[in-house]
Amino acid sequence: MRIGLWEAIIHLPVRLGPATKLAGAARSPASWSNTVNQAIGHSTPQSQTGNNMRKYFGMFAAIVVSMWISAASAYFVPHLTPAQQQRYQEMIKTDPSAARAYIDTRNYISICQQALKQLPRILEIGIQPKDFDAKYASPDEVKTVKRAIFLWMKATIAQ
Repeated sequence: MRIGLWEAIIHLPVRLGPATKLAGAARSPASWSNTVNQAIGHSTPQSQTGNNMRKYFGMFAAIVVSMWISAASAYFVPHLTPAQQQRYQEMIKTDPSAARAYIDTRNYISICQQALKQLPRILEIGIQPKDFDAKYASPDEVKTVKRAIFLWMKATIAQ
């Protein structure tokens, strides 16, 4: 008969009988664990390696699945080219506020481009940054951002 862990702890002296030594000094923690496992009907210590392997594999599989699900639902990550990153590094030394506007503009353009490729996720682009500056974007990129914002507004209203 298998019972739960809590029931085993409560009824441990009754299930094991009076012949079992329950004095704390006579038993090591490992032996207590073996006694409890035997009392609730779990396997003996020699065959627990297979059970432990299944347990650890189950935990590993749960972690992998949760990471996969969280990655699938993650927000867009801006992608900057090495040239854009270099320009940002140069601008930060001379004019930090312009550099901040530049990086925010480039990041938002990148996010809008990704969102237009994955239209079901258009609601994730968010509101245009306050320091967005069209002088750091080409005319085509400005059109892309306007289209993404239009679709974002349309999707927000429809929601």
